[in-house]
Amino acid sequence: MKIVFDDEDNFIKSPHATNVVWQLIKEHFSVETRLDLLDHCYAKFDKPFFAGLCSKLAVAATEGDRLCQQLFTDAGRLLAKAIIALLPRVNEELVRSGELSIVCVGSVWLSWDLLKMGFIKEMNTTSITYGLTLKRLTQTMALGATYLAADAIDFNLPRDYSRNYEIFYKHHNSSVVNGNRIE
Repeated sequence: MKIVFDDEDNFIKSPHATNVVWQLIKEHFSVETRLDLLDHCYAKFDKPFFAGLCSKLAVAATEGDRLCQQLFTDAGRLLAKAIIALLPRVNEELVRSGELSIVCVGSVWLSWDLLKMGFIKEMNTTSITYGLTLKRLTQTMALGATYLAADAIDFNLPRDYSRNYEIFYKHHNSSVVNGNRIE
């Protein structure tokens, strides 16, 4: 919303036309003016409802709206920045294999195809000595609770962890092979 408002106010001009995004905002929130949005931003704020706008923006991005595409590219960069910010705090044991697995939870990751370009571009701005593997859970979290319960009562429950996730992206710096930095 901010990019639309900033453009309309001549504060910061949008790099692309804002009409599609503004129309989607109006339809999603059933409003006609910016003032009508105030209730949704304060008194009636509903985070899941706000997030629902993203699926509509994703459709518009897929259909070629340049601003929507830019929004997802920017979001991909921000997701990468969040990961990069945490990398200095990663416990060495987690990367001993040369890979850090990151479990990606939430509907934002359903738009990976739209986020990917910005994510990769941002990840390529940093140098890390191990690879990153992005994983999406394929089983319910209740399975994890079942594993913990079995452990708590010393029950030997057979497990195949590889069936609990799918890998949807692997990132490797070109200067890193098998966790070893190539100079």
